[in-house]
Parts: sequence; structure tokens; C-alpha cells
Amino acid sequence: MIGQTLAHYQVTALLGKGGMGEVYRATDTKLGRDVALKLLPPGVAHDPERLARFQREARTLAALQHPNVASVYGLESVGELTFLVMELVEGEDLSERLLRGALPVERVVEIAAQIATGLEAAHAKGIVHRDLKPANLKLGADGTVKILDFGLARAYEGDTSAVDDPSTSPTLTAAMTQAGVILGTAAYMAPEQARGRAVDHRADLWALGVITFEMLAGERLFVGETTSDTLASVLRSDIPWDRLPPALPPSLRRLLTRCLTRDPRQRQQAAGDARLELLAAANEAPTAAGRESSDQPARAGPSWRWALPLAVIVALGAGLTGRLLSPAAPVGEPAIMRLDLALCDEGELPHELGPGALLTPDGESIVFLRDLGSRRQLMVRRLDEDAARPLPGTENATMPFLSPDGQWVAFFAGNRLLKVWLGGGSPLEICAADGERARGGAWGRGDRIVFTPNTAAGLLIVDAAGGEPTPLTTLDEARAERSHRWPDFLPDGRHVVFNTQFHNRDYHDGNIEAVDVATGERHIVHRGGAFARSVDDRHLIFVRDHTVYMLEVDAQVAAQSEPLPVLADVAANTGDETIGDGSAELSVSAAGGILYGRDRARQREGRLAVVDLAGQARYLDAPSSHYFFPRVSPDGRRVVVTSFLDNRNEVWLYDLEDGPAFRLLSADGVATMGFWSSDARSIYLGYGDWSSRDIVRLDLDSRGSTVPAVVSPDDIFPQDESRDGRWIFFDRHSSDQVWEVMRGALRARGDLPVAADQFESLITSSGHPGSVRVSPDGRWLAFELLEQGSLNVQVCDLEQPSRRWLISDGGGTCASWSDDGRRLYYLSGRTMMKVDLNPGPAGLQPTPPVKLFDAPLVTMTGVWVLDKIPGRDAFLMVLEVPDDPESARKPGDVVLFLDWRRSWSVR
Repeated sequence: MIGQTLAHYQVTALLGKGGMGEVYRATDTKLGRDVALKLLPPGVAHDPERLARFQREARTLAALQHPNVASVYGLESVGELTFLVMELVEGEDLSERLLRGALPVERVVEIAAQIATGLEAAHAKGIVHRDLKPANLKLGADGTVKILDFGLARAYEGDTSAVDDPSTSPTLTAAMTQAGVILGTAAYMAPEQARGRAVDHRADLWALGVITFEMLAGERLFVGETTSDTLASVLRSDIPWDRLPPALPPSLRRLLTRCLTRDPRQRQQAAGDARLELLAAANEAPTAAGRESSDQPARAGPSWRWALPLAVIVALGAGLTGRLLSPAAPVGEPAIMRLDLALCDEGELPHELGPGALLTPDGESIVFLRDLGSRRQLMVRRLDEDAARPLPGTENATMPFLSPDGQWVAFFAGNRLLKVWLGGGSPLEICAADGERARGGAWGRGDRIVFTPNTAAGLLIVDAAGGEPTPLTTLDEARAERSHRWPDFLPDGRHVVFNTQFHNRDYHDGNIEAVDVATGERHIVHRGGAFARSVDDRHLIFVRDHTVYMLEVDAQVAAQSEPLPVLADVAANTGDETIGDGSAELSVSAAGGILYGRDRARQREGRLAVVDLAGQARYLDAPSSHYFFPRVSPDGRRVVVTSFLDNRNEVWLYDLEDGPAFRLLSADGVATMGFWSSDARSIYLGYGDWSSRDIVRLDLDSRGSTVPAVVSPDDIFPQDESRDGRWIFFDRHSSDQVWEVMRGALRARGDLPVAADQFESLITSSGHPGSVRVSPDGRWLAFELLEQGSLNVQVCDLEQPSRRWLISDGGGTCASWSDDGRRLYYLSGRTMMKVDLNPGPAGLQPTPPVKLFDAPLVTMTGVWVLDKIPGRDAFLMVLEVPDDPESARKPGDVVLFLDWRRSWSVR
């Protein structure tokens, strides 16, 4: 067998033999990965009925994808051989580790918790292991535990082979759930299993208890010289509790007692509850046997001790803070508890693309985004812990949303929709998606995900296990619908609520709608509101003007009441379509908690300032506004900037020495500043809407009229022009989720507009290139690319664009050139950095980045907020409004109300 090739699998080694067949290591020559091949015994492979049954079970097992469960990739047949293709899990198994004796209590809790987590995921899909034992548990070098052969005992149903070795048999049966059948490894069988009775998921929980006992004691719980002796011990022997370590966490001792109860009706009933007990055990001090405290806090609901590491608890009555619009708690009931939380020790909580913090369904943890400027990552923080932990592989994540069981978080990153288990592990791809332009997703029962693929689209639906998305809703152009966004599943798993937003209208003036995922039928639930969230099967909440309203609905999601305001001063981006996205910093848990951010609407307003290399700022005589994309004229005297005032998109010209200001353009659509022409007589703008812009030229003496310059069916945006006027640069976002930096001649052409396809593509990326700046001598191009989870500044040689140099260290945006082209400035978060480039015949020799100063910049993803002033060692920046306490950022600042629904009798 070794050395042979089966299908496209080259067999390289024998890994083991057992009652369930031989297992070989092999190389998948198509995908270039190592796998495990498990050959089926002839009794299964040659029996058509049993093989068909096995194939059905194998399909079910292949759908079980979990970090703590070894995956089944497929079932193959070659000649007389039939074999399973499975994930190859490296490391020693637990039975090998137990030969060296007991494990430390902390490690036992960690291993048992991962086993329980894997069992929970499998049981949720109706899959029971039935043969859980140390030999089926692999311990990875990184501490990960993988359960092997999950559900294969059922798949092998019908095999009567048995060996009289109490550690390995009997392994299989002839009729798995019928009377007289013994299934599983004798020493780890549940009593009902040993008696040949029908078994269910509680048999796995018995095995979890037996394995945990063995890890603590260092010796097997049930032993015998023969299989019969071992089975007799399983059925009758007393549990030798005195063999356990004298000091154990109370939750661990309690779990062992429940798992090792012979009556399945009295046993631990759910793997999820076992997982919670083990997580509690990880945070408890050991207690001597027989001395467990009787006043341990219950695990069923929120704990008052959460507040100790996190915040001051405020018992709220009516009007105490003006935030929660509710009456006081009835006499005799506990007051509602409020926690003021600062989630980020460093960095801040982003809020420009959807909610940055989510409350898990059980109300016990918060999943949030930590933004360190050019880098962001998903974090998880239990409410009873002091610190958050990062989720590896989630760099540059945006718009996260949770699975219904709270075990997984899905998120957008780059051009993909991914998911990651909150316990750790690598993210798994669900499907292609535009992480820059998607607008929210929701994960419902039945592992279905609904999401908005871009800013001008209806909803798509896809299987959470991965696949090709299909349309769920389509835009009604006759009604001027612009977008369906921020979906949320109702508890019934059938209906999704979402916001319909219309062209040239605020998001909170859109409609709250519901769609049946089975039929695609949709209807309006309420007119006027945004960011609808399901509270329970009878209530929705939505946002309008930074106020949260509650609406009662029936089983068909039809409104049964008038909206009732329940929460004020909530951070929401539901204003003008050009500066908001229709979302709110708002999350509701099934356990009754609500998490929200305070109103940050004014934080995006800023003032224009000239800032020198020491960080000293001089503010221009210009009003506070929503300013973006500032560009200073080539002579360093004027700045053109995009401004959003009174729900209008405007382009303004300001004098840097406090001279007159002029409004150059006011538009209903999007008009965003790109760059000045090299002769300073014109500016180039991105014009259209956020998902489809062309490039137009506006001559400064034309009194507001524009000339189309570059057109494309894709979204294009002007970036820069070389000082000699030879080249312009713009970026293009195509429909297949590819960003390109384009270069071409424009001013010499008289046949405007020019199609974007006629320009040269210099750089291709799956992430937004950010700002693109050409050096003063026209030799180099600075740009930003999303690589390895963060945006970083790079420079390419325009004569050989493939020659590139990494400039920033650990993230960078908003690159600007010095006047002599020998230095680059860029932002790392809110810190201005400089790098000397040392250009020479061999290219660039960048020095390590040096910090210049910190600045209170107003920041937004994908938007530059500064420009170098030609002829001066200074920058034009958009800074937060000074001396305004309401505008001061409070990184990671959110509010959590526990059991807030009680005031409204929402049961």
C-alpha cells in the first residue's frame, strides 16, 4: 500500500490499525496537502446497503467544520478499496500522553473545555461520537485539541468484529441503537451503552467525565482483565473520588459529578453547559473536597462581579442619566444594572463601518474591533475578565457579526467574508465579498448567512459552511432604492429585517423591511428608521436621529404597535447618505442585555489647520464641518476640500492665510476632491455616488460647471497628477473585487472624456490602495496596500513598477512627499512618521520610520485627512474640534445595560 497512488492521493506511511480499519498518511497531489486515508473494512465496503448508509453518514460528517473536530474531506473508491479522506492531525494522542501520568489541573480544564466545545458543535448538528476515548483525542503542539473519528461509529454500523482488549474493544456493533448491542470502547462506554440500550448525546458526556477523571487521576477509571470485566466495572463500580487531587475548582468537581451519573436522565444534559462549567473552572480558585462554598455565584445569568474589573455599577431609576428612556424598576425588583466600559487599553473602537462591538447571545462576552490606526483586529473579552484577547487572523476585519450560538464571529476582510471560532484557530473563508463596500451581515439558524455585498445592492444569502451566494432581495429602481443593508435574523430563523435606503435621502428616512428567506417575499414593517435589530420573537428595535425605538411585531413581522422610544443618545451613522452608512453602535443579546455607544455624531466634524513638523497647529478661519480629502495647491497658498453641510455635498476653496473662501460646487450626488492640475487652474473630482464615480474636471474660473474627464462602468477615483502634467493617476474598483492603480496621459488629449480602459494598470490589489502620490520628480509612486492584515505604505519605481519598497513599519496611511522627493511622511494611527528614502542608482534605501508628533485627526477608513503643503515644512490637516468635551474621543467607550428589557416587560 505504501508508495501507491489511490486516485490523486499518494500513500506515504501507515499511521495505525484498529477496529474501524487501517489509517494511512497520504499526500493530496492536487491540493498539495497531507491527509489521512481511512480504509473501510471489507464488511462495509462490499455491502451495498451498509456502504450507502456510510455514504449518507459521511456527508453529514463532512458538514461538521469546527476547530476542535478533525474534518472529513470526502469519500473515495478505487477498485476494491473504499476510503475516507480526512484531515491529518499532527501530535500525540491523549492516550500516549496519559502513559506519562496525570496532567496539571489547569491543562485538564483546558483540554476538557475544548472537548466539550467540539461536542457542542457536533451535537447541535445531531451527530454523536459514541466512541469518545483518549486515543481519539489529538493534542497539537499549539495546545489545540482535535476530536478524531467523530460519528464514525455510527457510520460503521453493522460491524460485529470485536477484540477482547478492554482498552480498544468492542468497537462496533451490528445494530447500533437496538437492544443487545454494545458499541464503543468498553472503558469509556456509558452504562446504557454497555447494556446495549439506545444512546444519545449524553453518552458522549459520560465519556467526557471518564476522560477528565483519568487526566486528573493519571489512571483509568474503569479497568478489568477482559472486556466483560471492564463493562461490569462501568455498570457497578463506585466512583473512587478519593483518587482525584484534593483541591479542584468547584465547577470542575461539580461537572465530574454530573457527567459520571449512571442515569442519563440525571446526567449532565448538554455539552454547552459542560463548556460553561469548564470556563468557570478556569477562573476559580481550587477548593478542597467537601469544602465547596455554598454561596458560589450562579452561572445562569449575568454576575455582579463582572463590574469589578470593568466599570462602576450604576443602579438606574427613571431619568438617572437621561440615557435609558424607561420607568424605574418596580418595587421589590432589582434595579437595572449599567456598566460603563472602556474596551480598548490602546487604540480605539472603530465606528465608521458598522458596529465595532457585539454582545454575545449569552450576554457574557463582548467581541469588538480594536483599531490601532492602520491596523485593526477582532478581540474577545469576557465580562468577568480584566483583559481582552485577540483573535488571530482577523487583522483588517470590518463589520463583524455573530453566529446564533455565539461560538463564531463572521467578518469582512479584503475581498472575503470569513468566520473564526471564538475559541481560537484560523479563520475559514465563506465566500468572496467586498470588505470595503459590504454593509453588514447576519447569521441565522440553519447556518445561513445574509449579507449586503456592496453599497448599491440587495441582499445575498450563502451557507455559513461556504459556497456561492445567491440573491435574496433586489433593488426596486422604480422606487429609487439605493441599497438594502444591515440585515438581522429574527429568532425564527426564517425572517430577516433590513433597512431600505433611497437615493438622496437620509438612512433614518428609509424603511424597515422584512424578507422571508424561504420565499423571498418582502414587506415594509415601518417607514422611517434604520439599523433594525431583533430583540426577541415579538419585538424589534431601530434607530432614528440617535434614538432607539421599540416596535412590537407578530409572527409574520407585521407591526402591532406604534414605535416607543427606549434609548437616547446612541452613536449612529444614520444621517446624510454621503457621510453615514446607516449603522449604529448597538448590539442586543438573547439574554436580555444591550450594548451601545454614546452619540459620536460630532466626532467626524473637524476644523482645518496648518500643522508644522513639531505638531503645532494653527486653525484656519473656517467653520467646523465634515471635511475630507483636502488637497493643497501646487503653490502652497490654497486648499480645496470636500465638505458635507446641510446634507449637501460641497467642494470648498480656502486660503491658507485666512483670505476669502469660495464654494466651488454643491451637488446632490457625491463630489469628492481628488487633485489639483499641475498648472493650478483646475481640480479633478470623483463625481457620482459612493459605488459608481467618474472623474470630472472643474476649472476654477468656470463658476461650478464640470467637464467629464475619465468615465468607467466601474468606480474610479482621482488620486494625483505629476508636476509636469504628463500623467494622472487614479484607482479603479472593478466588479470582481479587484482594485487597480491606473496611469495615463489626459491633459494632452482633446477628446474628453476618456474611457478608463485606455489607461495603464500599474498595481493590482484585493484591498483599497488608499492615497496614491507621485514624487515631485515623477520617478516614484507612493501608495498603500493591504497585505498581511494591515495597510502599509509602499513605493514603486514608475519606470519598473514591479520594483517596490516597503516604507511603513506596522501599518501606514496618507503618504506625502517632501519637496525634494527624498523623504516620505505618513500616518500610523494618529502619529505622523517620517522615512528618509536615500534614492540612488540602485533604487531606494529607506531608513527606519521616525515619529514626528501625534495629532488629534478626524479619521475615516479609506479617506485621507491631510496633505503636505508645498514649499513649507507643514501639513494641512483635518483636526477634531478643540476645547469641546462632547467631541473628545473616548477609545472603546461603550455602555452595557444588563436585563434592560425587564423595564418594558419584554419577555
